[in-house]
Parts: sequence; C-alpha cells; structure tokens
Amino acid sequence: MAAASSRPSAVDIRRADERFHTRIGWLDSHHSFSFSNHYDPANTHHGLLLVSNDDTVRAGTGFRTHPHQDMEIVTWVLEGELEHKDSEGHTGIIYPGLAQRMSAGTGIWHSEMNPRHDRDVHFVQMWVPPDTERIQPGYEQLDINAQLELGGLVPIASGRGHAAAISIRQRGAEVIASDLKDVGLTVNVVPLDVAALIDRLTKGTYDAAYYAVAATDTDPSANLDYWLSSGSFHLWHPKQKTPATPWEAEIDTLIRELTGLTDLRERQMRFARVQQIIATELPTISFAAPSLVTATSTRVDGVEASPIYPYLLWRADTMRLAPPR
Repeated sequence: MAAASSRPSAVDIRRADERFHTRIGWLDSHHSFSFSNHYDPANTHHGLLLVSNDDTVRAGTGFRTHPHQDMEIVTWVLEGELEHKDSEGHTGIIYPGLAQRMSAGTGIWHSEMNPRHDRDVHFVQMWVPPDTERIQPGYEQLDINAQLELGGLVPIASGRGHAAAISIRQRGAEVIASDLKDVGLTVNVVPLDVAALIDRLTKGTYDAAYYAVAATDTDPSANLDYWLSSGSFHLWHPKQKTPATPWEAEIDTLIRELTGLTDLRERQMRFARVQQIIATELPTISFAAPSLVTATSTRVDGVEASPIYPYLLWRADTMRLAPPR
C-alpha cells in the first residue's frame, strides 16, 4: 500500500504504441518501463514489476549467453518456440501455455534462442526482485494449458503457493493469464487515484467494475457514502439518488438507524442485517484472497473479527482502549 503523500495524484496513461521501442535486425521489443538504453525516471517500475518486455525474436536468432543476478524472471510465449539454456545445466523449449521461471539468485548465465528457422517467436518476459537475495539459482517450467482451457483468470506464476502455477521467490507477486476474448470481454487497465476512481465508477457505463478497498473502518457509519443510495461512492445503481429496490431501501433505513444509536448491541444487530442483505442480493461480489492481514494500534484491546465477514473488524462492543504499558 502506498504511504500518504501531500503531492497531488496524477493519472499517467501510457498507450501500447507509446512504449519504449528497441528494433534491431533480429529483435523487435517494446518495453513497458525503463530498460536498457531507454530511461524515464518517472517510469521505472510498477509495484514489484521491474521489467515487462514484449519481444519478437526473428527465426534462428536470439539472446546469446548473458548473466543475471538476484532476479525472478518469468517468460510466457504467445507464438512460436523459445529455447532456454543456462549455466546450471537447465534446458527447455518454451511454447504457448508453458510457463517458465528462472531464479538468478547468486548468479546465472543463460541464453534464449529461437530454435525455429521458419518462423519468429513472440513472448512476454517479466522481472520481479526476490524476497531474499543471494539464493541458489533455480529453474522451473510447467504446462498449464489444461488450466487455461477451463477459462477464467489462471495464475501462471505465483509466490503465494498456487498448486497449478510455477513458483517464484516473491510472496507479493503473482502473474495471471486469461484469454478474455473467448468470452467476449474487453479489458482496459488504467491506474487511477481515488478521486478519479470514484468519478469514473459513478459516472461511467460498465457491465461490472472490479475494485479493491485498501482500508476500512471499524464503524460502518464512517462509510455512509458507500452504504446509502444517495452516497457519492454507492457502487450499485451508482447514478440513483433514491433506492431502486426494496432491499436497498431497507439498507438505507438500517444504516440511518444505526448512526443514531448509542447501544452497541443494537448497532451491531442492524449492521449484521445489512450484511445478510448484501450476501443475499449480491450487489457486489467479494473475491477471496489467500492471505489477508489486518493491524490495529497497540493502544486498542479486544479487537474481534465479525462472524459474518471475518476480515472486517466490526466487533465494537468488545473493543476498548488498552491501559498504559
């Protein structure tokens, strides 16, 4: 999560055809971030992702033997074949649907060549730093075509223990693949600051919006803009100012009653009913995550998870300020 900053947020849109471009006789490569002789101090990475290169290597050519150190490198072939060889004795032909990872660790030399003399190879390569430096170099490849045929979002490389993905030594990273064209979907990924996100979600036209809330409050009355039909961050039927359905009207009533009560048990009963309505009507769909971490101040005792949504710290009736230590 980003730390708070006094600087204004900005949306930086970088079109695919505006990426850094390297073109030499045997290689046509587009770089999403600063790479090789291309450098922009405002575009060096995105989170943990340091390199995302879209490469086309001509037939019978490729990257000859060169070194790497302390980097997790994932290669995903889109068309053709790519041959890998390294100083640890690993060799392999990478083809579409085969995920490959090389851990450079303490140091490794490798080559990536197009073994075909009749066609180019097109692949994407991503680099992320490992959790721990100076590890033993390693290599892994795994055919996940069977998982891709099932559709949906498929992890191809993960530091979070997904069984059907190659492993990477970075717990905060995950690479996902999906051919959304097969189900008629078009996805545009645009980084937004919070103000622009709210404006786009509430004023745009979407079939669905997938978003993540990075911070919550222990009291739902602090999020009235989200719960009330008239709220500026009300994400189902976002253009309405009055309830569109009976269950929305019930949520409005419950939330308004809750904010005027001081009895913690009465407040909790009303919010539990709100959660039951959300779970039944599903105006929003919660995505499960393998790991969720919450933290509270050491000055607060008695923090217990909600019995309905365990990741919400709702149990205000058990919370209290801790005695001075």
